[in-house]
Formats: sequence, C-alpha cells, structure tokens
Amino acid sequence: MSHRPPLHDLRAFESAIRRALGSGNQAAALEAATCGVEAARQTGDGRAEWQFQFAAAEALHALDRYRELLDLARSMGNSAVSARDNVIHARSLTMEATAQRCQGRTGPALSAAQRALDLLQPIPEHAATRAKAYQTLIAALVQAGRSDEAWSHHQELASLLDLELDDQTAGKGFWTLGNLAFFVTESDMGLDYHARASRLLSPANDIQLWARFNRASADLQLQAGIAVDQTRDCIDRALMAHEVTEPTEMDRIGLAETRARWGLAVGQLSAADSVLAEATAILEDSDAAYLVPAYRLWAEILDALRPTDAADKRAEANRIEGIAAANLS
Repeated sequence: MSHRPPLHDLRAFESAIRRALGSGNQAAALEAATCGVEAARQTGDGRAEWQFQFAAAEALHALDRYRELLDLARSMGNSAVSARDNVIHARSLTMEATAQRCQGRTGPALSAAQRALDLLQPIPEHAATRAKAYQTLIAALVQAGRSDEAWSHHQELASLLDLELDDQTAGKGFWTLGNLAFFVTESDMGLDYHARASRLLSPANDIQLWARFNRASADLQLQAGIAVDQTRDCIDRALMAHEVTEPTEMDRIGLAETRARWGLAVGQLSAADSVLAEATAILEDSDAAYLVPAYRLWAEILDALRPTDAADKRAEANRIEGIAAANLS
C-alpha cells in the first residue's frame, strides 16, 4: 500500500481490502489485511485482529499460498477470542480444513471441518458459518473420493442456502452443490446449481473468484460431455477476468487445461495442443501437483497427434505425482 492509513484507523484498512478485492488484487488485499492485524493488535482489539487475520487468510487462499494459510488458520484457532467464541473458533477450523484440503491432506481436512460443525451444532442461528463448514466438508469428501458420502450432506447445505444469506456466501454454496452434483453424475442438477451460483457471484465483489467459478463450471460441464454455447461462455468470462487481473500460475494452468478440454471436445486437437504448450512453456514450479491433470489431458490429446510425445507427457505426470505423494508422507 503506497499510502498506508494511520494505525488507529481500522476502517481505512477495511476499505483498502474491499478496493483490492474489487480489482482482483489479492496481494494488495493481503497487505492491507496484514496492516490491519498490526493496527488492531496495537489498539488491543482482539476481535478486530482476528477479522483482519481472516481477511489475510482468504487472500492467502486466493494466492494459492496454502502452507502460510495453514499456519495462520491454526494461529487464529488458538487465539484468545477463538477460545471465547465457538463461532469464531468454527470459522478458524473451516479455514484450517481448507488449507489442509488444498495441500491434498483430506484426512486432517475432514477432521477440522467436522469439528467446526460440531461446535456449531448448538448455535442454529449462524447459518452462513454453518454453510461454509458444510461446503468445506463436502469438498474434502469429494477430493477423498467419497462423493456418495458427500451427497448425503447435500440437503443439509441446500436447506441453509434457502435462508437469507448474503449473495457471496450463497453463491459459493450453490457452486459447491453444483460441483457435487456433477461428481455424482447429476448433470442437470449441476447445471441448475451453477446457474444459481452465477446469478449470485459478482465480478465486482471478487473478480478472481468469479473467474475461478466460470473456469470450474466449464471444466465440469466438459467432463460430463457437455460442450455447448454456455460452456464456451464460461471459458470466455474466465479469460476476460484473467486479462484484467494477475492470475496465479495454478489459475493460469487450470484455465489452459479447460480451454484444451474444450478443443478436445469439439475436435480442435491442434489448437488444444498449442494452448497447453504455450501455458507450460514457462513455469514457476515444474513439480507443482496442479500440473498432473494438465499433462494427463495433454497426453490424451497427443494420442491422436504424436503418440511418442503423449508417452512423454504421461511420464511427466507420473513423475510429478510421485513427488506430490512423497510430500504427503
């Protein structure tokens, strides 16, 4: 932040975070939130300090900085304000579960999400916090390959989303339910839930989240054998968002993967090959786990173009997968 507000002016840091999110600048949002933590700490306002930590955690999540996110989430959960307030403690655990899931540790993620729901059980009025905990639990179950078990929680989350929640919370919830519906081969329901999410999520509130949603929706449609105009529209919206923000490498590779999946679906194999070649030409981390599905898709595309190169891409996917597995052990 070039013009840092006075430390006592907590509202100025809140405004700076909102402005940064509106422009898709997660790094600026993180900086403003970190300054807010310092300011709240100096004023002795523990609750405000936790709120700024939560804003910093959300920015770390958006920046794919999951190790730092986990450290911060644990610190939030161990804070004095978290010890006094079960809702704040549950929100801290939900963030911890997200950090664990994003690093492939589904066991600890499921444990943290379930602990959050247990804390919220006697506090029925906090629907938004409960909805976020269910979203995290469902996402971890799906990632663990337990989609049928995740589906058993579908109605619990759907009922919460029918309450008067803010648009962002409800939109994320319908996004989660749409993803889940696609995973259990309920494609029509998945399209419906994603349509509801699209009406609620706004690029003005968080353009990076909006881009991620559109990319994810298009990818799940394509994996379900759906390649229609609305699929292409989702891809185009994500592309437009990337043009006005600085996407993380994981976002950049993810969108290239979806564009290539579109090319495969509509028979444009050479174009799909070129998209992935361009996206992987320069990598910040050539061992990143998010490259595995991109290389596997690339191999599928190359089977019909250059079979020898297809074998090389599968070998690279296997190499990276081995590194990821070793890191989890």
